[in-house]
Amino acid sequence: MRRLPVLLLFSAIFLFLFLSQTYRFQPRIDIRPDIADTLNTLALEALKNLEVPVGAVLLYRDSIIGVGYNTVVRDTVLGGHAEINALNDAHKKNRAVWKQLDPSQMTLYSTYEPCEMCKGAMLNLSIRHAVFEGPKPVWDHIKMSIKSGLYECKKQRLYAPGMQENLFRRHPGYLSK
Repeated sequence: MRRLPVLLLFSAIFLFLFLSQTYRFQPRIDIRPDIADTLNTLALEALKNLEVPVGAVLLYRDSIIGVGYNTVVRDTVLGGHAEINALNDAHKKNRAVWKQLDPSQMTLYSTYEPCEMCKGAMLNLSIRHAVFEGPKPVWDHIKMSIKSGLYECKKQRLYAPGMQENLFRRHPGYLSK
């Protein structure tokens, strides 16, 4: 009977550490030549600026609506990843209709597996489909899972009653609950 809780705990830890690896068991998909060419061109543009050579495109249904490449060094912006730049480009180009676009019809293609920041941006925008060519090593995923767990254990709330609520109320678009 004592083995069951230990087994459940081990299973939970295993799942936590390796959930991000499930794509390795799925078949690879073919990429349209025009998307492959665009990704390659974008990555080469990043390389010209001595950036990590990563390119990304955001598709809505079958049309490219945003493109990006790494600009961290060029722009001295930590968030200048190809995927974030592709999302920003798509938003700028489609600002008037952005909220009407169905995120389930969006797919982000990248030459390299998106990092945690880029995945976070995609999840925040409800974009669930990512396709990439170069996977990160398994060890990188394990390290990130551990870092994420440590972050969750160490984060704290600020004691400033009502501060954020009062700030939100000043925003003209805020609807209080």
